[in-house]
Amino acid sequence: MPQTDKGFTESFKETVTTLKKKVQEERLMDKKPDLVALILLLLGIIVAFFNVQWGAILVGVVVGITFSQQIIDFFKGLSGFVKRGGLKETLIIAGILIFLIIALPAGVIAALVTLLIRAMLPESNPLQ
Repeated sequence: MPQTDKGFTESFKETVTTLKKKVQEERLMDKKPDLVALILLLLGIIVAFFNVQWGAILVGVVVGITFSQQIIDFFKGLSGFVKRGGLKETLIIAGILIFLIIALPAGVIAALVTLLIRAMLPESNPLQ
């Protein structure tokens, strides 16, 4: 019986061709920012096992990019929350924010810097 095994290079080329077709069919290239954010998040989580500060920086950048509008809305609505919420809830929110700044200052700073940079870009300004 003749063997029909393909060589490594042929198999690799076929796999790459299949992946390219899937990427084109599913229009994954239109979702580049989402893919970059997910890759950075995964990389940040992996790096955090070895160096927490560098992992926090990568995760902070992803948080700043992804949740910029929600972060701004949170801080805009914070005064209303303080007025209608009780003292206990307000102190807990403040405690969580202080804890994050103490525990992961690099991540918080990275998220804020990313948020500010994104606010300076006119096409993606979350402040408008």
